[in-house]
Amino acid sequence: MCLQLVTILQWDKVENKSTVILYGGGAIVAVWLSSIIVGAINSVPLVSNACPMNLLVQKSIAIQSRWVWFVNLIETQLLSLDLTVKLACLDD
Repeated sequence: MCLQLVTILQWDKVENKSTVILYGGGAIVAVWLSSIIVGAINSVPLVSNACPMNLLVQKSIAIQSRWVWFVNLIETQLLSLDLTVKLACLDD
């Protein structure tokens, strides 16, 4: 009862009641439209179609990273081998 009285008293102090009603109605319409948009997005089965693509991308990234690691390992081994060969040649 007391809350209703306070609300009525505050409503009486509002000068632009039509603006407040317009903003309130616009907010309700915005929430309604956003729920429609979210429902439409949820109805599209993107997750089931994207899972194989996601797996493919993950596997290709893993293979590429292993290949880069392998090439880097070979390069460092060749560089260290080349250095030991050059150092061995300098000793002669």
